[in-house]
Amino acid sequence: MRALLSKQPGPPATLVVEDIDEPVAKKGEVLVRVNVAALNFFDCLIIEDKYQYKPPRPFSIAAELSGVVEAIGEGVERFAPGDRVCGYVQSGSARELVVAPEVVLSHIPDGVSDELAACIMVTYGTSYHAIKDRGELIPLKNSSEKRRFR
Repeated sequence: MRALLSKQPGPPATLVVEDIDEPVAKKGEVLVRVNVAALNFFDCLIIEDKYQYKPPRPFSIAAELSGVVEAIGEGVERFAPGDRVCGYVQSGSARELVVAPEVVLSHIPDGVSDELAACIMVTYGTSYHAIKDRGELIPLKNSSEKRRFR
């Protein structure tokens, strides 16, 4: 199985594609064939060792993914082979197959593309944090109240 790996700190040019062993779904895990691995702002920081999360090398980048369930481990009840799924796995999606805990995956609704499904988790969380926490958004008391900005 092919994987995009960070084997040394540096810019994207230091990433390499290599063959690695195929993972196997264990208890509570799902094996997903990756269709889309979403890259985010922090991926470049992670490969340069400039981010708080520092996975041991070699590692694959990409925290988000979408794909199709290949196999399920013991005890997995929400998914079956052939299901379209997306999820946030912190890192490791830039490979052909990923094993993920069942709890980090979601079904992809009909009509939603793999590309959109793969990039929703981080974008949603970042947007929510920006609006609620940084922007200090507060609800209006009534619809005639003017918008206030701090």
